[in-house]
Amino acid sequence: MEAAKLPRAPSYLPALAARLSMYQNQYGPAIMFLNDTLKSTHSPQLKNQLEMRLKTLIIMDDLEKKVHAFKQKFGVFPGKLADLVDKGLTESIPDDPYGGKFVLLENKRVYTTSKMIYKWK
Repeated sequence: MEAAKLPRAPSYLPALAARLSMYQNQYGPAIMFLNDTLKSTHSPQLKNQLEMRLKTLIIMDDLEKKVHAFKQKFGVFPGKLADLVDKGLTESIPDDPYGGKFVLLENKRVYTTSKMIYKWK
């Protein structure tokens, strides 16, 4: 994240830094970083990419919080994300902005089948 703030840093670094933070289960720092980066981003194309990444991370963070709320309420983790809907913890599972599906991994982490790579239709 620090390298992405340096003058003349490659434009791909903010998205990469956010992805690496997500892999470390640190959505909060990635979300704050992208919010700050967007304030100083002037390229419309880069801005769109970072906004999509930010939206995805916010959804994943929210779903993970709901997975843990499920565990608190029912004493076990859900078997799949649809269980959050079935038990009333969320109205629906949001669409992945990249075109994939959000899934619950065996380790009870939320992930996306898109790997946060845009799928052209």
